[in-house]
Amino acid sequence: MKYYVEFTQQIYDPEDPRTFKYAPPCVKIREIIASGMLGEIVTINHNENVLYWHFAHSFVRGNWRNTESSTFSLMAKCCHDIDLIMYWMGDHKCTRVQSFGNVYHFKESQKPEGAASRCLECPVEKDCPYSVQKIYLQGFNNAPMWPMSAVCDIEDHPAGYAVALKEALETGPYGRCVYSCDNDVCDHQMVNMEFDSGATAVMTMNAFTSDMRRETRVCGTHGELRWDGSSHRAIKVYSFATEERKEIFPDQIVPKCRIRTRGHGGADFFLMNAVTKAIAHHDPSLLSSNVLQSLTSHKVVFAAEKSRLEKTIETT
Repeated sequence: MKYYVEFTQQIYDPEDPRTFKYAPPCVKIREIIASGMLGEIVTINHNENVLYWHFAHSFVRGNWRNTESSTFSLMAKCCHDIDLIMYWMGDHKCTRVQSFGNVYHFKESQKPEGAASRCLECPVEKDCPYSVQKIYLQGFNNAPMWPMSAVCDIEDHPAGYAVALKEALETGPYGRCVYSCDNDVCDHQMVNMEFDSGATAVMTMNAFTSDMRRETRVCGTHGELRWDGSSHRAIKVYSFATEERKEIFPDQIVPKCRIRTRGHGGADFFLMNAVTKAIAHHDPSLLSSNVLQSLTSHKVVFAAEKSRLEKTIETT
């Protein structure tokens, strides 16, 4: 559901996928770049580590597995990341993009010998890292939290939620073998971006990781910045001239009052905080994005996917 607020004939959307622009570490990185501390930006390397079982859950068995029924994985998972790179580059425009990627692993040709079409019936399930037994049932505490809540949203089953969840895995899409699904979205993809300043950026989306976080390295003519994707740990900056290493913390921290305020590393909280303040004070300057800006980064994402499919370099 979308909530629209009209300010000075512009529409702002709180569910805009530019959420990470409101995350305190991302705001601080933009400030560091704008300060000139790194000199002129030459390269940005940004990784979106999806986490192996998360990818299987959402992009192989789940709602975002198929381009025809939803969208391609770069749009579904990484429009945040392309937008972040453009946000950090400030007034410099992305002029060209090139992209590579495919379905490397989650396909029939990779299916283990003897594997069944449904996971709970599979004789080789114990050796599979994408086993639904491991992802949804092992260590289950009978609470319908994510990712179990995506599999089964029935909380009043007469035999209890655990039984309802197992039944959903026995018959529903989340119980299928990851090598026998109708998925067609990339499980890894790289996007190369060139800016009007001559700077370049690389964004890599990777399903095959042991954690679910972002990693960023920004290299300038005077220094280097590294961010480990954390909402609370320091952003590390190194000066070439002084050989000094600094640890710079975000100006704000994520409230600890409720777990829901911590979505996307706290970015969701700060996004909605900005929206409600903008509404209350009738002040659009409290928001960091509008639909026109969103359209610009979305166009780059679409251009990247076109490049991947057609093996071209696209002008943006």
